Amino acid sequence: MERVLAGRGGGPVRVTGIPDARLAGEQAALQALAEGREVAEAVDALHRPAEPGIDPEALYALGDRLGLAVLVTYAPGAPGRLDAVFGADGPLLTDVYPPATRLEPAAHVNNPLGSRQLGTLVAELRGYAEQRLPAYMVPAAIVPSTPCRPPSTASSTGVPCPRPTSPARPPRGRRAPSGRRGCAR
Repeated sequence: MERVLAGRGGGPVRVTGIPDARLAGEQAALQALAEGREVAEAVDALHRPAEPGIDPEALYALGDRLGLAVLVTYAPGAPGRLDAVFGADGPLLTDVYPPATRLEPAAHVNNPLGSRQLGTLVAELRGYAEQRLPAYMVPAAIVPSTPCRPPSTASSTGVPCPRPTSPARPPRGRRAPSGRRGCAR
């Protein structure tokens, strides 16, 4: 990789899917468990991963040797993998940290019919409980949860967060060492 980077044509070079040495053991153990292997094999993979990976500091050291700026980030959608951009020293660099997935615009909006759907859900839940529970166990009311809001804000979307309760009676005044309450003259 050092030869390729030394002979690059001048623009930034992105290297993707670099195994992260800091997570190699954990990733190997997770893979072993996902494949249904025994726990002892997963523990062995944890301590001796088949793919040991590269420490991110080694990528920075390589960049220093070659006189290149280096940006290292987690690879999108690939746990335990890194991406590195070598020669990323321009005034404007975009797409260094690409997201794993692009969200559709609909993921950024609310559903104005949500409250109607919630009411239907609560009614269905009550009917479900009536069918399966004895009458004395069916809740009298099912209240959907609403988000809390700080007490200093006015909002129609939340209820005030609960405050700690005050003691039932006010704290008593200071007492004299004899146990009697002192008073001012």
